[in-house]
Parts: sequence; structure tokens; C-alpha cells
Amino acid sequence: MSPRANILILGLHPNISAGVLELLRASGFDGDSVTTAEAAGKIAVTTHFDLLLMGGAIPFAEQDLALENMRRSLPDIQLRRNSPFHGKGPVDYVIEALGELV
Repeated sequence: MSPRANILILGLHPNISAGVLELLRASGFDGDSVTTAEAAGKIAVTTHFDLLLMGGAIPFAEQDLALENMRRSLPDIQLRRNSPFHGKGPVDYVIEALGELV
């Protein structure tokens, strides 16, 4: 069975990103993670992603740059900025962001 959607996580802490990916995969999603805006742009050239999920520790300027870099290759990519202060987990954010696609 193919994944519900492919998610790219931009997060400063690889161990946290790995945990988030594990949660997403357990809910039927697939994905990858990177730690910089530059890496996000590079991976988007070769891999389709439906959503860019950014960790709360990524500075806003870096988040904006990552989205700009990714939209060059994936103009329709959705975006969610995740923060522990929002009170939602990453799976809820993904489902909310992708709506009818999932």
C-alpha cells in the first residue's frame, strides 16, 4: 500500500525528527528529514513531498528560505510550522494541512 502522503521534516534535532517520522509512518505516512533550508531545497529536486513540516526551533528566516527553496521544485507543497506551544501533535498537523489528500 502506498503512503497517505510524503512529508519532509526540517528540524534542528535529528533525534526528534526521527521520532516524528516514526509517528507519521505508524499513521500511514512516509517521509524524510533534513536540518537546513539548503538541504530541503536539494532533496525537493529529486523527491516529491506533499508537506514541509518545520520544527519549532527553526528560526523563521530559515523556515522562509526552506519554503522558498522547496517551492522552486514543488510549487504546491503545503507547509506547517510545528511548535510545542500549539498544542497539536505532528500527525494532527499533517492531517489538517493535507485535508482531502489524506
